Amino acid sequence: MNEESKKGLTRRQALTAAGSLGAGAALAGSGVIGKLGDGVEGDLAPGVAEAASCVLTPSMTEGPYFVDELLNRSDITGGQSGLPLELTINVYNADDSCDAYSGAIVDIWHCNAQGSYSDISNAGNGGNTSGQTWLRGLQETDSNGQVKFTTIFPGWYSGRTIHIHLKVRTFDGDTTTYNFNTQLFFSESINNQVLNNVAAYSRSGTRNTTNSNDNIFDADMIVPLTGNITNGYSGSIDIGLQDLPDEGSTTDPDTTTPDDDDNSSDSSVAASLAGVRTVSRNNGSRAVIATVKTREKAKIDARLMRGGKLLARKRTGFLSKGRHPATLRVGRRVASGSAVLRVIVTDKSGNKKTLQRRVHVPRRKG
Repeated sequence: MNEESKKGLTRRQALTAAGSLGAGAALAGSGVIGKLGDGVEGDLAPGVAEAASCVLTPSMTEGPYFVDELLNRSDITGGQSGLPLELTINVYNADDSCDAYSGAIVDIWHCNAQGSYSDISNAGNGGNTSGQTWLRGLQETDSNGQVKFTTIFPGWYSGRTIHIHLKVRTFDGDTTTYNFNTQLFFSESINNQVLNNVAAYSRSGTRNTTNSNDNIFDADMIVPLTGNITNGYSGSIDIGLQDLPDEGSTTDPDTTTPDDDDNSSDSSVAASLAGVRTVSRNNGSRAVIATVKTREKAKIDARLMRGGKLLARKRTGFLSKGRHPATLRVGRRVASGSAVLRVIVTDKSGNKKTLQRRVHVPRRKG
């Protein structure tokens, strides 16, 4: 889905639509409490319908750097330096009286203070960051339709203004039943304050794209912020969506809740997924190869799952610290398509850590 498709109403358009209905719209009863265009509640005059009661969020391109890490965490900082940013996102169902929508999976991801994304091997990313997962994460909306993330203020890279990517999805097992992409922006006054006054954002290059000349920027998606460049910022934004599945009709995807590798507690396991690739050879054999990076002696139990069924498995004994490939050979009868790679790493003390990644099983050749 790109930024031109299914864009929906802007805030201004939605407010205009609501106003154009006027008092002639029929509504039984009077003194109804309704949500106004900017999410403010107030008394509606008798006989005035609750029309266009929430604002549709414009969809935008997903961008090239989404990686489906399925990392279930609120704090996505991952040790990156930068100005603290607390971000609250509220998801509303425009087809259901703009009620809060619970059970949606909200992903955010963005570049660090120097303009690089994690888990990207592209040379234009400022270096190979494969296997790193900082500044990426997801949360499930609660009964108030809300998720909260702790991160840092994004940096910039050539060709784009400062932004955060946002994705809202619902699932039925491994199947995505709803997928919406947009981006969040910040006022240029705050962008400039951060870039010019916070050391982590100091760069030798010159920023060439601002809100005014970015071809994706939409002023309706500026996040209002409070705070300062000393202590950090916090902000909240409402996301109004159409065509969402009925609440309760979807099931959560398999996600990873990562342990904190920097935690000195003995319950932590120092391991991460350094890379995942799939192989399909001309003789018909297929495999999923997971490279696990450990910083202590550990054993690995790698499983390929689909709909709760085990498709392939690879187990090892205790391995020394380092990078270890685990090859899961896929049987001839396993259909191609989406699956979940789940790697359980166990250290010498018996502590466990589960690493997880969604993968695509390739078609058989030959």
